Amino acid sequence: MNKNVPKARYEIMTEGFIKSRKDEIVSLEDVKQCLASLNKSYENLGKLTGGRICGVYRFSCSNEDKVIKVSRGIYRRTELKREAKALRYLNNSEYKQFAPRLYDFNILNDCSYLTLDYIEGKSVREKLSLNNSIEERVEIWEKVGQVLARVHKAVHTENLEGKWLSEQLRIARINMISGLLDPEEFQEETPEERLKWLNLNKPNRKQISLIHGDFRTKNILIDKESNPVVIDWGFVDIGDPYYDLAIIDYYFKNELDRNSFYKGYGIDKYDKNLIEYFDKLSTFINV
Repeated sequence: MNKNVPKARYEIMTEGFIKSRKDEIVSLEDVKQCLASLNKSYENLGKLTGGRICGVYRFSCSNEDKVIKVSRGIYRRTELKREAKALRYLNNSEYKQFAPRLYDFNILNDCSYLTLDYIEGKSVREKLSLNNSIEERVEIWEKVGQVLARVHKAVHTENLEGKWLSEQLRIARINMISGLLDPEEFQEETPEERLKWLNLNKPNRKQISLIHGDFRTKNILIDKESNPVVIDWGFVDIGDPYYDLAIIDYYFKNELDRNSFYKGYGIDKYDKNLIEYFDKLSTFINV
């Protein structure tokens, strides 16, 4: 596999590393210090999103709007570093049109940061919240399917030993015993019951690809030219493409949404059992 591609996430997710996680708030002063280290003048600094995981701000530099993402601590720094590597790979490939351009990744004291192009547009979540016509909704979901197909084609191979899924179940157990799970995700069964089900019903899957790892409507932008751009690559992985399919499945309101998406994705049928399986798995992994 191309050495510039991010490695499978499980390779860094040791039990000690996971248990070392400590989410720290990123302050405005942290962001300003990171910007100052660029040795470039900037203006119009304004918060976009973020919170316990990272601070995300928009700023202007040399008459261009850019984004800076800042994280604290080793655990979150690793996510940001992996995001930077994924973007470097995509920026230098035929798939560069669906990912923002990366300018810098650096570490300053206990903070890590990257700077990116600012994408003018609306998230798919925002677009779908409008009073869309059926035709507009179909078009949006087809574009979402098309861009995910491109993500999965960027790296595509087979994992004959099925190691990726076995490692996800290992990470799931560690996240559970470390108290990192969201209780809201386990209203109908306990984490122990769900993890037992996942181990007993483990599918025999060989296909792996580049996966976004958090493919939600808030992380897909439609730019001014109506092209989809995928942001927030902190959970990027080399894993089963059905993991991404399971995450986006939550956002379909009806079969028209789903059918439009899969038309764009380029397949006629999908496996409902795999959607259920990887949806349940994601509640242990996306923490």
